[in-house]
Amino acid sequence: MGKLFIKDKTGLTLIEVMIVVALLGIVITVMFSLLFFGTNTFSISSRQYDLQSDLRFAMDTIVREVRFATNLEIISSNDASDTTQHEEDYNYFYIDGEYLYHVKYDEDTGSHNTMTYGGHFKSDSSLFRRVSPTTLGIEINSIFGNQNQTYSAQTEIGLTNLKSSGGSILGLEDLGLKYSSNKEILAPEPPPIIPAMYTITGLLSRKRITKNEFFSVKSLFIPRSS
Repeated sequence: MGKLFIKDKTGLTLIEVMIVVALLGIVITVMFSLLFFGTNTFSISSRQYDLQSDLRFAMDTIVREVRFATNLEIISSNDASDTTQHEEDYNYFYIDGEYLYHVKYDEDTGSHNTMTYGGHFKSDSSLFRRVSPTTLGIEINSIFGNQNQTYSAQTEIGLTNLKSSGGSILGLEDLGLKYSSNKEILAPEPPPIIPAMYTITGLLSRKRITKNEFFSVKSLFIPRSS
């Protein structure tokens, strides 16, 4: 008769299984922690970028609209938002709550249309102010969620049309603007193309301003803790 040989097979002991499971648990925990950290960081960065973009877009819109103003008055946000006080050929900006509102007159329809910007602005620390008879100062602040980080955009605009016509800014400091504009520059031929410097969250950038876009403007974007 042939002999039956049984090969000895030794399995994992309970302790070895527990060690393997523990190591796998550690590896999986580390991997998920890194994944969560990366996702959270990307989400925060995206929201910060959106917030800064909203702030920059709102500031650029104001500058683009009022730099050719022939009449400009600083008024309260209540007056600027009161539709019964809106006048023909006049446009309005005002900050209320977390938003910047732009009420623009439409010559074709003879009515005013309202546009909204932002969503994280702070009306309690934002304002329009008269720097000089023909220089408008603007400051808009926004806060990033519950991170207690505030972004501030500050600008001073030289109103060449207003200066050329001998006019001046009415009012001193408030949350609203009332203005009428003339896109044709009334002032003498502006200087040649010059570089304008602005800072966004500490990073310097340089932008070329063409002759037709010339205006006196200094912009400063600074993140700061509230």
